[in-house]
Amino acid sequence: MRQFGNTCRRRTHNPVLNFLGGGFVDDPLPPLVGRARTIIQEIFSQMTAKQILVAEDDPVFRRVIAFSLKQMGYAVDSVSDGEQAQAQLIAGEYDMLVTDHQMPLCSGLELIGRLRGTERFANLPIVLCTARGLELDKEQLRNQYQLAEIMHKPFSPRLLAERIRNLLACSQSNEWAAMA
Repeated sequence: MRQFGNTCRRRTHNPVLNFLGGGFVDDPLPPLVGRARTIIQEIFSQMTAKQILVAEDDPVFRRVIAFSLKQMGYAVDSVSDGEQAQAQLIAGEYDMLVTDHQMPLCSGLELIGRLRGTERFANLPIVLCTARGLELDKEQLRNQYQLAEIMHKPFSPRLLAERIRNLLACSQSNEWAAMA
């Protein structure tokens, strides 16, 4: 049985027609099968379409983070400071921002403050990476800037990628719940 669009093609039980190359019958797919395939295609397209922007001033760490996220199947763009990150976010469509705390021209917190002040980026999931772990009040920052996660350097890029995967999955399930 082969599927074509919303129908499936199967051979008839007539051996003569089957031998001559005819004998195919187009049957409509059962509604559940067709709907299930549509849902799976929607989920897959949403999974593959996740765009992440990485703002990190250390070029080596920026490449390592981008590489780890690309290995997880995300589309990743990267920039070296907060000004570039803001311009890139305005120009593109991103599902998440991963930003360093201390960057030239515009710090990570300054960037986040600018973004949270706009309606478009008010709910963008943001991960803040910082080397100032013990100096910062994580709960106060998380509440003030609505941060999805705060990662203290040094950390494993694989751990960051796993947390991002979980955060995006939660954010996607929350979107689906809101649509229902």
